[in-house]
Parts: sequence; structure tokens; C-alpha cells
Amino acid sequence: MAKGNAHTPIVQPKELARVLLQARQPAKARLQLERVLSSQPVPEGSWLLSRAYLQEGLKNKALAAWEKSGSFRDANPLIPEPSPFAGSNRCAECHSAVFQSQQSSRHAHTFFRVSELGNMALPPPSFPDPGQPRVTHTLRRVGALRLQQETHVENQVFVALVQYAFGSGDRGLTLVGRGDKGQALELRLSQYRTGTSSRWDVTSGHILQPNEATQYLGEPLTEDGIRHCLICHVTDAQAIVQASGPGSTDRGIGCEKCHGPGENHILAIKADFLDLAIIDPKMASGLRVVALCAQCHSPLGRQTSPEDPSAVRFPGTTLTWSRCFLESKDKLDCMTCHDPHRNAATSPAHYEAKCLSCHSGTARSGGSRPRSEPTSVSETTGPATCPVNPTKGCVACHMPSVKNVVPHSSFADHFIRVHRD
Repeated sequence: MAKGNAHTPIVQPKELARVLLQARQPAKARLQLERVLSSQPVPEGSWLLSRAYLQEGLKNKALAAWEKSGSFRDANPLIPEPSPFAGSNRCAECHSAVFQSQQSSRHAHTFFRVSELGNMALPPPSFPDPGQPRVTHTLRRVGALRLQQETHVENQVFVALVQYAFGSGDRGLTLVGRGDKGQALELRLSQYRTGTSSRWDVTSGHILQPNEATQYLGEPLTEDGIRHCLICHVTDAQAIVQASGPGSTDRGIGCEKCHGPGENHILAIKADFLDLAIIDPKMASGLRVVALCAQCHSPLGRQTSPEDPSAVRFPGTTLTWSRCFLESKDKLDCMTCHDPHRNAATSPAHYEAKCLSCHSGTARSGGSRPRSEPTSVSETTGPATCPVNPTKGCVACHMPSVKNVVPHSSFADHFIRVHRD
């Protein structure tokens, strides 16, 4: 077999088969997988082959291949299905209650096209820049579907058209657009919300007093930078960029962001297939669930540490530093306290009940325990109760709210610990 030159990428047959299945080309995928399985059994290869047969409508062959895959799925519960996206609206056909709940949550409102910003309250015309009052900004609507920012810096005028807004609006909205030369920009002004009031201020991460006049309009973004933002703010970034496909109609984060592409699942249900062909995070360990959430709730592309003040923004990382997490025997995870289909609860009592389910000081008997009740320091005597207040106040002391890491915002510190100061 020819090895190819240094510039020829080598794609493994399994990975090529996965891509082909995502594009719903099962016959081509099957040819690749037959090469893999011709010499020896490969559980992942058999699992992928079951999906190829499922997409071809060959249930019996799909079942035979799935049985040969053994415990592959059990050992890899969060691997996404090699499947096209179906779009959240398809999920609603069978899961209407949870769909309606999720669509009302902030997860489903993490991204807005400019056409969806009609109700956003704009700053007054010639709004003075928070870092340099002699610089002014005007955001104005041009027709029903266009939003334009005009920035005046001395005798210069810079203009950008807004394309998207990132954020749920709970803490804020950051505008992304293009300048008059087509360059992508994260615009300088963001809308921040505190309680029921909102205000416009410098976008988090931007220099308060820029060195270049153009930076008063916004900071440049690469096309990869835009996709990097989209990956965490929408279900299917490619569908949004191309404005096509089922995922292009999702509002922010939809079902398939966490459960994986759903077309194979729909085929499995129709075929009454034994394997439901969908990710169920409840079947995964605590560490894996936290890693799933951390795909977005972590400082992507860089390291952080407990000494970094900005770390509080990233609970998918900070929770893993906590003794509660480390001693839970892989039971504690984000879903212990949060329902991903609903907004996070705001009552301290909700979270204190979770703390006290483990830190009650009462003895625990043996036997099984739901994942929502993590094992802690001792299986026989129970973890010690808090010497300061054993019945309430857990969150205020051990997960305090940290303000202004992002302007006008606060975050609960998920590095659960005793704060000595």
C-alpha cells in the first residue's frame, strides 16, 4: 500500500466511517468498516457498523453488529452518535414536556441573530464611551433587520453592522458584527443586566482606553474566532454559519448539544431497535458528566488555577478542585444540583438541601444510592457536620458569590472549600 507523501493526511477508516455516517452515507461507511473488521474483531468498528446498517434500514444486520460491539457503548457513554443532526424541534415530537422546559431556559437563549434583537433596549444616541467620554457611540436600527453601530473618534467615524449577539441576557449580551471592510469584530459595547435593570459598558476583556482608534469600534475576530464562540453558544456551529440544516433553527443550545446528533435515535425508535442510539448523561460517571459540561463551562484553550481571579467563571473546572468532588467516589457532578433543562435555582435552600443530604453527620447504611446523593468522607459514620452552622448557610460560606470578574456580574464560586479569610 502506498504510504503517501508528507502533505497527505492519513485518515483512519473508523474516523472516515464516522464522518460518512454523520453525512448519512452509510454504504460508503460500511465499506470502510468492513476493511477494519476483516482481520480482527474491533468493538468500536462493530458499533459503527450497527449504525451504518441502521441508516440503511437493515435492522437484523444492525442488531447483529451491535451485539458484536459488546460493552463498547457502556464503556463510552458520552461518545456522540455518528449521525446527522435532527434539530430540537424533532425532539419535541416525543419529548414535549422536557423540550418546552429546556426552550424556556437560558441555555436555549445563548445566541441571537440580529433579526431577533428587535426588543433590545439601545443606548441613547451619541452615548459616551465609558473609557473615553470624547468618543461616542450610536447604535441604531436600519429597517427591520439591520442594527448598525457608529463610533466617532475625534474626526474619524467607524461603522459596523451587527450580525449576532452572544449571551442569554441574564448577565449580558455581547454584539458581534462586521466593519465597513467586511472584517469581523467583537463590538466594544455590551449590554449588562443586574436584576431588572440594564446598562451599556465596555465588553469584558476589552482595554478601557485603547491605543488604536479602531479599537473603540471593537476588537478584531478571525473566522475561527467566530466559530469558537459559536461552538459554545449554539448546538451546531456549522449549521449556523451556513444558515442551513436542521440545527440552523435551534435557539442557542438545544437538545443535541448534550445528547449528541439525533437522527440515528429517531431511526432506532422507528425500528424498535434495542439500542436507543442517543447519549444519556445519567448513565455516565460524575467525572465524565463534568467533562461534558466543561466543554463550554471551562476556560477553553488556556489553563487556570485557584489563584486566577477569573477562574470563578468556569465551574466545569473549579468544581473538580473541590474536596466534595474528589471524595465523592465519582458520584458528584453538575447534575447533582442543576437540572440542565431548567434555569439554575436561585434559592440557597435548594442547594443547602443537596449539601445536607451528604453532610448531615448521620450514619449511612450500605446499599445503593442515587447518583444525586454522592458518597462523601465516610461510608459508615457520614461526613462531619459544619462546626459553624450545621443546618444552613452552606452556600454563603463555602460557595460565596464573587462580583465583577465580568463587569456588573457575579458568579457562585464552585471551588467548594473553607474560606479561611
